[in-house]
Amino acid sequence: MDKLLTFAYNNLKKHGYKVYDNRPMDNVDVPFIEYGIDIPLRNTNPLLATLTVDVWDRRNSTTTVENLTNDIDEGLENLSYSDEYIQVKVKRQGRYKVDDEDPEVKRRQLIYQLRVFYKGGC
Repeated sequence: MDKLLTFAYNNLKKHGYKVYDNRPMDNVDVPFIEYGIDIPLRNTNPLLATLTVDVWDRRNSTTTVENLTNDIDEGLENLSYSDEYIQVKVKRQGRYKVDDEDPEVKRRQLIYQLRVFYKGGC
């Protein structure tokens, strides 16, 4: 699981914004990226996991949140990654505009299926 979290974090951090693996406190700089990985209880090889990416902003315009969401999606959609521990194939499952109770908050969500093969020594 640590290798998979590192894979996700490193790919999201490339965009130059803060990346959190769970929702941060309310007083953080925006925009920021939040992500989570859900792994089924039954561990198979290949493992099918779900990566959820939320992009948050508080500006009047949606330009920043849309551009950042596009950049993330272009970097992850159909990505194939391999190192000495894991091999991952990424496939987008959905892209959503998420409404927030705070009308100033702009939020987009990307959901990906991760097909993960663990290699020896992991």
